[in-house]
This record gives sequence, C-alpha cells and structure tokens, in this order.
Amino acid sequence: MSRPAAFLDRDGTINVDKGYLCDVEQLELIPGSAEAIVRLNEAGWLVIVVSNQSGIARGLIEPEQLEQVNRRLAQMLAEQGARIDRFYHCPHLPDGKVEQYAMECGCRKPATGMIDQACLDFQIDLEASLMFGDKLSDVGLGRGCAVSAVLLLSGMGIANLEHLREHGGPLPQRVAGDLAQGVDWALSTDRIRRSPRKAQSKIVDLPGAAAAIEQLQRSGRRAAVALGAFDLLHIGQLRYLQMAAALCDELYVGLYSDELAKERLDSWRPLEPLEVRKELVAHLQCVDRVFVVDRPGPTDALLALKPDILAIRPGNDDEFRESARQCGAAVEVCGTRVDPLTSEVIRSIKMRMNRQ
Repeated sequence: MSRPAAFLDRDGTINVDKGYLCDVEQLELIPGSAEAIVRLNEAGWLVIVVSNQSGIARGLIEPEQLEQVNRRLAQMLAEQGARIDRFYHCPHLPDGKVEQYAMECGCRKPATGMIDQACLDFQIDLEASLMFGDKLSDVGLGRGCAVSAVLLLSGMGIANLEHLREHGGPLPQRVAGDLAQGVDWALSTDRIRRSPRKAQSKIVDLPGAAAAIEQLQRSGRRAAVALGAFDLLHIGQLRYLQMAAALCDELYVGLYSDELAKERLDSWRPLEPLEVRKELVAHLQCVDRVFVVDRPGPTDALLALKPDILAIRPGNDDEFRESARQCGAAVEVCGTRVDPLTSEVIRSIKMRMNRQ
C-alpha cells in the first residue's frame, strides 16, 4: 500500500547548516525538527532525506565522513523518538575537483533522481507527498516531481524567498518558518487533500468557479488555472496538470467549448465533445474544479476568475502572459519542452495509421 512521503533537505531543514559538515561534533538539530519528524512517523508518513552533498566532489568531505554524519544525525533523532526511513544524497558537481564525482548527473537537486530512486525503493503516493527545504533547488525538485514544496525560512530560506520575490522563479506551495511549522500545516485538518470530491461535483460554470476561487483566496489559499481543449489525455497533458496542481491549493481547469476549440485549434478539433471531456478531466485526482471557456475566449474568463497562478505549457508564453498580467496572475510554465503537445500526438497517430 502506498504512503505519502515527507522529502526533507538535511542542512538548514533538520540540522543547523554549518557549511560542508564533516565533523559529527558540529551536528546541531534545529529546535523542533525532531518533534516534527516524530509527528510525521506517527501519522504514517515515510520520512526521506534528499540532500545535495557537493562537498564530496569539491574534496572537502570524504564519503565515509558523510556516512558518519548521517548515522550520528539518525542517532540524535532516534534519541528523541524520530525515525528517518532512508537517506539519499548526491555527491556530484560538474566542476568538482574529485574526478570520480565531477560530472553532470540526474540526482543533483533540482534534478529528480533521488526522488525517482525513492519511488523505486518504497511504495510512495507522490500526489499526497511534500518536499520540505530551505533552498530553491528543493522547490525546483518538488516541481519536477509534481510534489508540493514547502519553503522553510530556516537555513537559507529567508534569502531565497527574497530572491524569488525580486527575480521570480518556481513558487513553493507554502512558506513556513521551520520544519515544525511546515509539518503543522501538512498534518492540519484544513489542508486540502487532492480530490475528495466526486467527479460530477467538480464541474461548475464560470461564475461558480469564480466564486469558489474568491472563497479560497479569502482563506489565504491559492488557486491555479489551466486552460485547453483536453480532448486527448496523454502524458504531456497529465504532467502539465500534475505540475500545476503542485503549485497551488486548488487547480481549476478551463475546457474550451467545442466551438472555441475549432476556432483556436483546428476545424476537426476537439476529438471528443465537451460533455465527454468534462467528465474525463473531472476524474483526474489532481483537478479540483472543471469549467467551460466559451467565446470570446480565455482572456475574459481569466479576468472573471482572477486566479493567483496561470499554468501554461512551454511554448504558450507569449499568448497568455498579457492575459495573466491583466488579471494579476503569476505565469508558471508547467511541463517540459520534451513533453508532447496534443497536436504532435495526433500527428503521430495519423502517420502510424497511414503507414498501416
């Protein structure tokens, strides 16, 4: 049976960040971190540490020293009743001094390799999982795995939050003072679990979606909107929606009406009629509400909704940025450029059919 996981950065999240830590005598727990991990253990969460340790590639830490520090950290936590289920680390750095570890890799955060490996080693419910850390690479890792990220102000968190405000970048779903506060939110009864609603109850009209977003925002939570025809659900679409859901408290998906899809996409689109598309998208666990976007088009719908975030696919930047600016929404690009677009999937299917 799959379980949610709390993916934790190490330095600045569990223990005080003292640079390239190689001496167990320097280990110091951040107040409240052990108690927070105990609460996660008792709630049935896996607790998994995912940590960049480039000090190994820099020649500042020996692998054996890192293992000693991790063992001592686990022991200090165990003395307070807390359990780490697994430590993962990345020792690499492209310009490192130690040749064995001087390389590009798929595990250095924000790359997803450590969480990918954890999912092979454990049965993990990623949609219910959270990433906790004080660094922008932790936020990026969560986003890459479609896992909601909690940016902690302990460690380097305050400086990183200021950097986000000044320069932009991937947004965390939540900001918390430290791990204890982050876990308070994660285990609180008001945290919205993805999709307890039945599919039919998710389908609303545009005024209903606007009212729901306004109510959500009054409670201090954030809404994201994703727009499209969604007439063929494929891996690119699913990854787009999962990444969008990881950015917010509720995800609202606007489906183009049959007429608008023909107008904006192609005369033979959509592949499925609106009623079928509404039901299909409403059954996705990462989606909270589904509504219809009709003429005159997306800009008017966004102005009515006023979401916090507009989630777009790569390549749609220019089309939607002005609409987002008008309604005060942040634009977040979700998915990657290697993810297929629906038009590309359809073209590929047609080519295969023509070869038969």
